[in-house]
Amino acid sequence: MKKISFKIIFIVTIFILLFSTIYLLYNQYAPQDNNISYDDLSSDQLINSAIMAGNYLVNATNNQGVFAYEYNALEDLVDNSNYNLLRHAGTVYSMLQLYNNSNDKKLFSMSEKALDFLLLFIKPYDNASCIVNNDDEIKLGGNALTIIALVEYTKITGDNKHLQTIQSLAKYIKQSQSESGEFLCKRYYSTRINSDFVSQYYPGEALLALCRLYDLDGNETWLNIAEKGAKYLILIRDAKYSTNDLVHDHWLLMALNELYRDRNNPLYYNQSIRIAESIMNKQRDGENIITEDPNWLGSYYTPPRSTPTATRSEGLIAAYRLARDFGNDTIAEKILKAISLGIKFQLQTQFKSEDVEDLPNPQQAIGGFHSSLTDYNVRIDYVQHNISSILGYYYIITE
Repeated sequence: MKKISFKIIFIVTIFILLFSTIYLLYNQYAPQDNNISYDDLSSDQLINSAIMAGNYLVNATNNQGVFAYEYNALEDLVDNSNYNLLRHAGTVYSMLQLYNNSNDKKLFSMSEKALDFLLLFIKPYDNASCIVNNDDEIKLGGNALTIIALVEYTKITGDNKHLQTIQSLAKYIKQSQSESGEFLCKRYYSTRINSDFVSQYYPGEALLALCRLYDLDGNETWLNIAEKGAKYLILIRDAKYSTNDLVHDHWLLMALNELYRDRNNPLYYNQSIRIAESIMNKQRDGENIITEDPNWLGSYYTPPRSTPTATRSEGLIAAYRLARDFGNDTIAEKILKAISLGIKFQLQTQFKSEDVEDLPNPQQAIGGFHSSLTDYNVRIDYVQHNISSILGYYYIITE
């Protein structure tokens, strides 16, 4: 009797172990149930995350308006050796976006300091103006992101004191465009020598800057330049690519959303949906692409990183607005689901109070978005893109 009992217990134990193993493997690799995964973010959770990130940037800005460009949270070290004015300008823009919602006076004060620092790098170029980096480079994206930040400041404050500066920076963008619509991405200030460097993202930044300036001063010239540039990107640069191989150009998506509303060319809408499809086809959505780790759901690349996910969320938010307003509910819902999954992944890469207890300087790190789930470096553009995308999603679900 004892032998029989032992055999029964042994068999049952083996069965339980096998069942548990199979169950765990299935749940790790089987498609996830996204009906729960993408629609359970609250507006409070989103705005609190954005405000925490804004506080991180406030603490990372000194009285001269210079950011702690890259922060190693594990070692409590700041590295400004590779300071990038484009990212500086983009970060100021995200702070002003957040201020427009939070009305935090300290956030606005520090964004003003950072904006004043940026303006120190404006120099004349023929009958226009440009941002000149410390390495003597004029980057198309530098002018564009400075315009975007200055337009945001102007809209928030109602103060037109920077309008002539914005228009002068836009004239440089105009001068940088060829007859084909292609933009020169970089040249050297002191020698006027053109660089053969081509950026995938500077042209989209330029288009968005021109659309934003048009909204401010109503000058059709800026839209004409933007249309010429958009047609080059769509009909020449991107025409040779299949949908799956398109550049995940979030700046272009944001520009096309605004350009379509002003000029109503279906070319812009169709390209937006193509780029959105290209992005979604590469996302770990738990259905078409199974995630290797449950925490990687909603992300891109291997290993996944915070900022590439955030920039794609920004682009998808613009595409969603177009699809919602001018397309159909099926496309809009598909894009919204992808945004939600991306935002959920991004939120895992933010230092919260429970994450910083063992760090050498918890107050410096809290609110910052680190590079990945395992890389704890925080750079200002990581925070910038996460703020912008989280705010974008916040506005969608609270409208």
